[in-house]
Amino acid sequence: MELISLLKRHGKKATDITNDIAILRYSPDHIKVRLSKMKEAGVTDAPIWLLRRAEAEFEVWLKKNSNMKQVLGNHKGAADYLADRLECSRHEVELIAARRGKLLSINLVKLKRVLDFLFEIGFTPKQVRATPRVLHHSEITMRARYNEILRLGIPLYTLQFFYVTSKGFKRMIGRYAHDNCQKQNVGVT
Repeated sequence: MELISLLKRHGKKATDITNDIAILRYSPDHIKVRLSKMKEAGVTDAPIWLLRRAEAEFEVWLKKNSNMKQVLGNHKGAADYLADRLECSRHEVELIAARRGKLLSINLVKLKRVLDFLFEIGFTPKQVRATPRVLHHSEITMRARYNEILRLGIPLYTLQFFYVTSKGFKRMIGRYAHDNCQKQNVGVT
């Protein structure tokens, strides 16, 4: 009973507890420590199952959640965050998300890194809004492709370089190299 009242004092509903009855096997002291760690991290809406996870899993979840809250700042959610970063209305973000399925469920830390990178290399919020599929792709892959594009001297004029498959990317840079070679050969006769 002590554990149930502890959980209720921390905002857990009776239905949450009955839906995760396994939580009752844990000591109130263990749960108290977890709840205080969550409070320190500013987490108020964690699922009850998290309280009974292994320590490493619990810590990873807390860190992710904390990082996500940091990225969100004063924004109410992913849609508001994207609306701000893409310089458009929340409604427009919701329309884009309706077309791009899981857009609003992308990890916000990853999304921030991708947007920061794209804006850093000169793309505009308008260009990203027009090609939102780029947001689903890895920043690491984008950086590698960007470096390859720079190395080859290819003008970066489209976001397509970043979201095509590896095979498509090789084909795009191969086509550019081929066209560039033919232009050079035309002048040599």
